[in-house]
Amino acid sequence: MNERWLLVRNLGYHFRTNLPVLLGCIVCSSVLTGALLVGDSMRGSLRAMTLERLGAIESVSVSSQFFPSDLAVRMERAVEGKATVVPAVLVKGTVTGPDGRHAYKVNLIGTTSEFWKLFPPVGSTAQQEFQHRHVALNASLAERLGATSGQTIQAFVERASALPREAVLGERRETQRPLSLKVDDVIPDRHVGRFSLEATQQTPLDLFVPLDDLARMLEQPGRANALLAVGLPTPPRVFKLEARRGL
Repeated sequence: MNERWLLVRNLGYHFRTNLPVLLGCIVCSSVLTGALLVGDSMRGSLRAMTLERLGAIESVSVSSQFFPSDLAVRMERAVEGKATVVPAVLVKGTVTGPDGRHAYKVNLIGTTSEFWKLFPPVGSTAQQEFQHRHVALNASLAERLGATSGQTIQAFVERASALPREAVLGERRETQRPLSLKVDDVIPDRHVGRFSLEATQQTPLDLFVPLDDLARMLEQPGRANALLAVGLPTPPRVFKLEARRGL
């Protein structure tokens, strides 16, 4: 009797024990394969979502302090025009709709016409530079506020300060600044309509405001707190060079 025949006889004799083991191995393999496929699919979906909400942006510099917005132009000159650097103001705020509904933790994004060139076209007005106190908001925020194009909304944001008001030397004056804004466009919740620097799967509440309007609202005229760049070779080195020259 050779070993192969002995193995067949053994499997047949102990089939009641071997069959559950075989089925258990099949089930475990199926579960592990499915989990790997789901994980890979979710990872791909999250990556695609992140790339979509960032558009063409490759690097971002966000500061806790405000700096002159023309730093973006100086950085472009430092790399001889090989990159595009767009200044922005990124803050959180509260927005009130035309019927009094509120939205909290809204992304107030101070933009220029260059900002919209970083994203595919998603709206008729969104690709143009807004007029004074004319804004766009994404569909999620519009639904939360019950706002449509042509209506007026109120935005509230804290004044920029070197020290928080909770600190001993913090300012005790009024910190909330209201700003009346007219809605020009409602942007779909895709591409720039999902713009956010936060690692979250939730659709952000975005309000796009002219950079100068938001900066003045924060009592920081002509300044910004973020730089969005495309093609910048070494952002830290260039930023340090400009900082050394004196902002």
